[in-house]
Amino acid sequence: MLQNISFICLFILSSAVTADQKMIEMYGTAKIYNKTAYETYGSWNECLVKCYSNEMCMLVYQAVEREDCWLFRFGNVTAVKKASNGDKVAFKRTLNTTTFPSNPEPPLFGALSDTTIFNGIFCAVTADQKMIEMYGTAKIYNKTAYETYGSWNECLVKCYSNEMCMLVYQAVEREDCWLFRFGNVTAVKKASNGDKVAFKRTLNTTTCPSNPDPPLFGALSDTTSWTTGQTGFIYTLTADSNSSWTFSYTTFTCPIGSQPFARGNNGVCMQILRFPASASGNHAQASELCKQGNATSLTGPASEAELEWILNTVRTTQKSVSVWFDGESLYEPKEFVMEDSSHNGVDFYGMKAPNPDDEQIHACLYLCESPRASGGVCLVKPTVE
Repeated sequence: MLQNISFICLFILSSAVTADQKMIEMYGTAKIYNKTAYETYGSWNECLVKCYSNEMCMLVYQAVEREDCWLFRFGNVTAVKKASNGDKVAFKRTLNTTTFPSNPEPPLFGALSDTTIFNGIFCAVTADQKMIEMYGTAKIYNKTAYETYGSWNECLVKCYSNEMCMLVYQAVEREDCWLFRFGNVTAVKKASNGDKVAFKRTLNTTTCPSNPDPPLFGALSDTTSWTTGQTGFIYTLTADSNSSWTFSYTTFTCPIGSQPFARGNNGVCMQILRFPASASGNHAQASELCKQGNATSLTGPASEAELEWILNTVRTTQKSVSVWFDGESLYEPKEFVMEDSSHNGVDFYGMKAPNPDDEQIHACLYLCESPRASGGVCLVKPTVE
């Protein structure tokens, strides 16, 4: 059985914006704001990530009676009321410290006011995002969908700070440059001089890779994904034998109540479904529950992000229930047969020794938050565009 899961809430969600940028979480209520200008996302953590990586975001807010959260950009919120419980907010602040300030009074920590000035690009998106510049020509693209800007550097800034941007291109005979968003460019031809391009890549390094073959640096392909609300975006950059690179794209949308995730090149939706009338049920009943409506099977977490979402959902919106995961030891103890092959076993189930602790066959896996299992973690069919 999967029990006693522990996890760490990281103070820094990613290395985005600047190393001094922090999200300061506390109880509070947005009181005066533009009621038509906030953005809505599916979870508190998603709002934190979105705000942290967007230079224009000032505040995240979640009312206690709502599952979704709101993101406020520059100019769209003017007053926040402090609270001791219930609604919560997260201010984005610049703090030149790696530890929590000693003054216990967030978000100003004893100061009467704080002013933030920004001009131009932050290290936006995440610190792992890089613009890889090289000679090349955009060969296959939507000729009505690119955006034109006045200079190469302006295009680099615009692309770097926009999550939907894939590529910057400038023809040698032109002074302006073109910015291509998700889905609008499908092929780039390598060159040794003349036209130039800049690919946006995720590289977990602070220096340029030693392999001299950009933008993939020796890899045959690379896949990048992200989600916005109920929609997921996946694109794969692939090298071919003709010194060219091709982009392939997938957009998928998940039903309300489910959460989109990318598993490699495929998009999936996850949802925690409850047994009727707050009843409890066994693993077989959870499996049947996960085959109703748009749901297709039981599933389990395929990444740390998926496990975190399950834990947060169970511990907040589901009021600390236990739920069944995919996995039953049909033939050998602790060798689990899965309904859903896309999550690649129990690698991200978060189990700590001695779990799983059942030495019998027909043992099943579940997240133990209360004595009775009240539902299952289900795979839900997305709409793929």
